[in-house]
Amino acid sequence: MALDGRKTAHLKTPRRPNSDFRLTSGEGPLPKQWAHYRGLYRSRGSVIFSYTVGDTDILDMPFAVNGAEPEFGRILGIAKHDRELLVRICSTDGMRAIPQLTTDAAVALAPERGGNALAVRLLRAGAAKLRIENGAVVMAIPPSGSASEVTVHLVAVPSGKLDAAMHDNRQFEPTPPLDELIKAAPRSGTK
Repeated sequence: MALDGRKTAHLKTPRRPNSDFRLTSGEGPLPKQWAHYRGLYRSRGSVIFSYTVGDTDILDMPFAVNGAEPEFGRILGIAKHDRELLVRICSTDGMRAIPQLTTDAAVALAPERGGNALAVRLLRAGAAKLRIENGAVVMAIPPSGSASEVTVHLVAVPSGKLDAAMHDNRQFEPTPPLDELIKAAPRSGTK
């Protein structure tokens, strides 16, 4: 489904599975050797997605925080892997990075005029680092011989509150490792 300029939804012509068009157009499922959805788990009121990227197993638990500002995050459980993994966290949507608030573990984005700013932070980063690349905030996770977890936190705030959001030291409720959470949870939606 796509939206035209009038925000009207319409269906596109279905494509044959395995056609080359789906790889170049962004339509259709990715080849299994690139990425593969393995199902989801429900545990303690949360949903944990299981998938592979290449030959690396990933567990991915999104979360939202109820508060004064819209907050969202993801906890990623990443199995050992022998090459760098890149995760597109969000688009910059034409916002500019604020250099004095941007580090390897945090990116501060401010609009050119009015509107909300965006604080993107790594709360449990390990060796992961954030950077801006091709109009997006990207997390780079270097090769690792052991499994790791990374927590990414995003909050949209009025521009005047961006500095405070970048230095927010709140402690979120700790979660057990994702591989522990899924042990007692049945997997569903597998293909």
